Amino acid sequence: MAGIETLGERVARLEQEVAANRILRRRVEELTEQLAQVLVAVQDKDHARVEELLAALRGSI
Repeated sequence: MAGIETLGERVARLEQEVAANRILRRRVEELTEQLAQVLVAVQDKDHARVEELLAALRGSI
């Protein structure tokens, strides 16, 4: 029957979705850490470090 997935197919699909979510979550964590470093450098008025961090951030996007 079209449109009906087996339990095994559903589990495989859900496992793929979980893996994709882990990758996305890890990327969000990395970006959050990079942004936090930029904000600390801004707070410290370390303009050279801000530029360095922003260049790294742009390179990672």
